[in-house]
Amino acid sequence: MTDRPALTIAAGADWSALGGPLRDLLGPGEPDAVVVETSGSSGSPKRVRLGAAALRASGEATAQVLGGHGQWLLALPTAHVAGLQVLARSALAGTEPVELHPAAPFTADALAEAVARMEPSTRRYASLVPTQLRRALAAERGARALRQLDAVLVGGAASDPGLLDAARDAGVRVVTTYGMSETCGGCVYDGTPLPGVEVDVDGEGRIRLGGPILADGYPEDPVLTQGRFVSDATGRWFVTDDRGAYRNGRLTVLGRVDDVVVTGGHKVEPRDVETALRALPQVLDASSSGCPTRSGASAWPLWWPWRGTHGESGRRSRPRQSRCGRRCGSGVTSPRTPCRSRSRSSGRSRCSRPASRTARRHGGYSPTVAEWDLHPS
Repeated sequence: MTDRPALTIAAGADWSALGGPLRDLLGPGEPDAVVVETSGSSGSPKRVRLGAAALRASGEATAQVLGGHGQWLLALPTAHVAGLQVLARSALAGTEPVELHPAAPFTADALAEAVARMEPSTRRYASLVPTQLRRALAAERGARALRQLDAVLVGGAASDPGLLDAARDAGVRVVTTYGMSETCGGCVYDGTPLPGVEVDVDGEGRIRLGGPILADGYPEDPVLTQGRFVSDATGRWFVTDDRGAYRNGRLTVLGRVDDVVVTGGHKVEPRDVETALRALPQVLDASSSGCPTRSGASAWPLWWPWRGTHGESGRRSRPRQSRCGRRCGSGVTSPRTPCRSRSRSSGRSRCSRPASRTARRHGGYSPTVAEWDLHPS
């Protein structure tokens, strides 16, 4: 890895602080790289060195797919790659991004006011995470603001298909992105690799990504760099922690390599459980993870916000953490939902503990967290 100068992004840095240095970075001068922290979603955060050529390749490929360079809305922290890329794309386009105040909550009103400040004579883009998209769509003013944009990139986490459908039904041009800090952010848009990006799935189903968008590596961890950035006869690859399927030029991300839960001798995909839950009309969102039980089986703490209110009073019960969530150290606090498990012998669902008074008062649906032992019948 080169020892030439690198621009380090500090938390809270904005366009006024980074615009000039990024233009220098993407031009012929020095520094020739930028260092950002990973989000830490798959472990401890790591510092990643992104070369100027990689950032330039990513920005140009994005512009090619979206229909040209334009002005960007900055709604994400610049200390991580998604926010940094908004600034880098702006520098490449010669435009100035419109920023939402980083310390203020993301609201539909704040979004609408920021979009109103964008230049209507150029193409306009935004990059959001699913939670921001959901909040924007919850108010007509937010949805109307998003409709004015030529594209809304959505990444940082898997998006609920129902959320994407709602956005498209509202006339929002959403584009799902897949990538990570090590690939200069999103490098697969709506399942299709950006121009120049290579996708490979190895024999174990692990996704590998290649092309000019790859980072130089981890400047403080050469051993990890050697293990994650590998070269073979087909080129240089970044080995991800994700499983996927790549067919006919389209990538489907199936989940994390370490996400599969073995229960009753069967492998269960967390994403399949979450998808089934999200299909229920009462469920707004869902998440799941494996958790060992006393019997050695895998239990799942599941949590989700409940659509609407509980009972005629319209009151919501106070959120609290599930017992299984505490056992697993998930740190998740969530609304309570019906707690059920599946009988190994009959395959029928049964309550794992008596219904609370609140549940009986509201027709059996107490806001709680489900702890399920998944034993296929």
